[in-house]
Amino acid sequence: MVDATLQSFRATSDATVEWLLASSREDGSLSEANDEPRSYAKAPLLLLLAGHGRRCQRMLDHLAGRHQRPDGSFVAGVVEEDPSVDGWLVIGSQRAGRFDLARVGWAHLRRYAHPGLGGFCRAGHHSGDGDNIVDLATTAQLGLAALYCGELPLALAAGHCLRLFWERQADRSRLRLQMDDAGDLLETWNAREIQNQVIDPEKPDQNWAALGYAIAFLVQLGRATGNASHLSTAHLRTARSFASFVLEGDRFERVLASHTAHGLGWGLALLARVTGESDYREFAWRIAGVLRERQESDGTWLPDADPRSRFEQSIEAALWLREIAQLG
Repeated sequence: MVDATLQSFRATSDATVEWLLASSREDGSLSEANDEPRSYAKAPLLLLLAGHGRRCQRMLDHLAGRHQRPDGSFVAGVVEEDPSVDGWLVIGSQRAGRFDLARVGWAHLRRYAHPGLGGFCRAGHHSGDGDNIVDLATTAQLGLAALYCGELPLALAAGHCLRLFWERQADRSRLRLQMDDAGDLLETWNAREIQNQVIDPEKPDQNWAALGYAIAFLVQLGRATGNASHLSTAHLRTARSFASFVLEGDRFERVLASHTAHGLGWGLALLARVTGESDYREFAWRIAGVLRERQESDGTWLPDADPRSRFEQSIEAALWLREIAQLG
């Protein structure tokens, strides 16, 4: 029963991989409509994990030739530039052994680190002018990139910052996702950016993936610091705290309605693997099961979304389904 369930998750991911292969050219590029960095963010990693190493390498070759700048970034502009695309491409490059791309990409990303708070800034390199915004999802993602690139001190600082995010929540009815240069959580939000600024469990379509990234990074950081048991325990405690926010009361039932629960499933599956607690695995599998049932016949999700969102979100869902299946 367990093997059959995990195989069904892999098969669901495989359907998306076949769709992605059909959507890309032999040189690794995507169709003209999707040939921009954001569409590629998690695609090389998905191809790598699915056993298509050659296609992954070709895609990275294309990205290096067409999109990567001399400073290492794959996207234009630094000011007001969300580093998440660069972060996932650096992680994918590192895991694929493309250190030529990952090294310069990480040299660019490490400049987003906030030296005082330990997290990472969302919109550009740390400026020192007092106007930086430190972001929970960015901190988790670039903290994970720091781990992959061997920068444990920056990863540890990011883990400390995530603990501050949890401890400084005035109440747990909502989760504030950004803090200012002084370390104060932002309490006012704008409509355009609100999904990156707060998680309100009472409202639909929240950014649950951000919480999944935080849990996943903290679990991996705990693994990396296993020889220092007090550090490992602290990171896992923070991961459990973020998980408790999701699992409180009937919140999880509302989480299941959101497509972005995919990243949360990955985080909970990692937490289950490390702690041995079956409840976390059960919740991860429930997320995976809902994703499996909602997949379209062509291997994609979100048929009513705009084409670019549908493309990106389909790749991400397939990636985390594959990770959940591998974690068991």
